[in-house]
Amino acid sequence: MKKVILACLGLMTLLAAWLAYRLKSPALSIQKDTIIVLDANDSTNDSVIKKLTAHDLKAPWLFGLIAQKMNMQNGLKKGQYEVKTNMTFFDLCRLFRAGKFQSVDFTIKPLIQLNQFQKLYGLKFDGDSIDMSNCLKDSNYLKSIGFNDTTLFALLIPNTYNILYHSSPQEVLAYLKRQYTSFWDSSKLQKASALGLTPIQIASLASIVSKESNQVNEMPMIAGMYLNRLKIGMPLQADPTVKFALNQPGLKRILIGHLTIESPYNTYLHKGLPPGPICVPSSEAIEAVLNPEAHKYLYMCAKADFSGAHAFSTNYKQHLKLAKAYQKALDAKNIH
Repeated sequence: MKKVILACLGLMTLLAAWLAYRLKSPALSIQKDTIIVLDANDSTNDSVIKKLTAHDLKAPWLFGLIAQKMNMQNGLKKGQYEVKTNMTFFDLCRLFRAGKFQSVDFTIKPLIQLNQFQKLYGLKFDGDSIDMSNCLKDSNYLKSIGFNDTTLFALLIPNTYNILYHSSPQEVLAYLKRQYTSFWDSSKLQKASALGLTPIQIASLASIVSKESNQVNEMPMIAGMYLNRLKIGMPLQADPTVKFALNQPGLKRILIGHLTIESPYNTYLHKGLPPGPICVPSSEAIEAVLNPEAHKYLYMCAKADFSGAHAFSTNYKQHLKLAKAYQKALDAKNIH
């Protein structure tokens, strides 16, 4: 009997030692920090254990016992969680119970279109691109944040934002509105006012500048040229707006027939700025419009060397000469 008791005590000692070791050691057999996503289906301890088991959870029964004792289930929230390699069972339970979500890097790049923005939301967040699409079609919601379907591009300031994974489309757009307000500080607003333009109008012109050139150094000159046209009531005659009206962003060559399309975005037919931006303008283009180069140029044409740079002129006769040289270069490369 004494031997049995001693054996039981020895076994209990070993079990206690093992338990102490297990409670202090990492709960998962992972080699690097990883992201674990809890969705709407992960509302019970068992569902979380199943998900963690896919990441080599050690002793699932022990995790379940601790989770039950800590009442983890009542605190579970869907989201994206960062699990570190050294997290113990208690650490994991505290993480999920506290709802310490991992945020995601949400990068808005210049020139993107709304369909790309919607797709990006679906890829990055616990939601679908359709959710964002429906939100962008909700005129009442857009009005509540100061925009509509033609001015929405102005809201999207290129940058990388850190936003919670489970954010709804409305929460993402509300966050971006706060960033927009911060971006348009008093200094920028004063410069826009001095030009007689609103931030949305600045964004509209900047979107054209963004489409016209990817060479930052000439953006202030392009902005100055378009502002010169606006001052004298001359149509902007911006090819990117025609491509937007045609819904042909990849169009290589603008022909006379293209210029007849009836659209408020056709700046060959309609004077002034288009109803809104034609894409997400780059920050550099916005700065260029706010700080334009002062000159007397009214025309510009892509250089015939296909460098991406532009040649500027003050009169139409000089512009025609430059334009013919460019058209000849296009013909030589059989670009239609």
